Order: sequence, then C-alpha cells, then structure tokens
Amino acid sequence: MSFQPCRYLRYKELFSQELVALEENNNSIPTVAHAWCNLTLKEVGRDDCPVSMTACSRPGRICYRSYLERGAAAGSGLV
Repeated sequence: MSFQPCRYLRYKELFSQELVALEENNNSIPTVAHAWCNLTLKEVGRDDCPVSMTACSRPGRICYRSYLERGAAAGSGLV
C-alpha cells in the first residue's frame, strides 16, 4: 500500500523549501517535526486523536479523507 496522507493533514515542510523527499515506489511514511489538522487547526483531528503522519495516513480513521476522493467533504459533515 502506498503512502496516502489525509487531505487535511498539514506540516511545516509543506510551506518551506525543505521538501519531504519520497522516492518513487517508496511506501515509507516521511518523518516531520510538527503536523496539524487543517480542519481543527490544532494538533488533534476532528476525532480528538493526535495528528501525525502515521495516524493521518490510515483510511480507517473516521475523519480521514483521501486526496484521491472527489468531493470528499460533500455529505460527510466535514468542510
């Protein structure tokens, strides 16, 4: 299974020149120093669980929404 972070996961490296390098065909989850949920703007998600690259890359998490889902927020109560 490939690394598929939640569409609401944010981390510092997204906004800096320090890019998280992922090799093509590499399924490992990158390590980041600080992550937050873009819905709650906190270090906990809508499910009150901590935000991390690992935790927010599990499709089984109730608040998880994939980048690949079209209209992921529609009808889900999430914006």
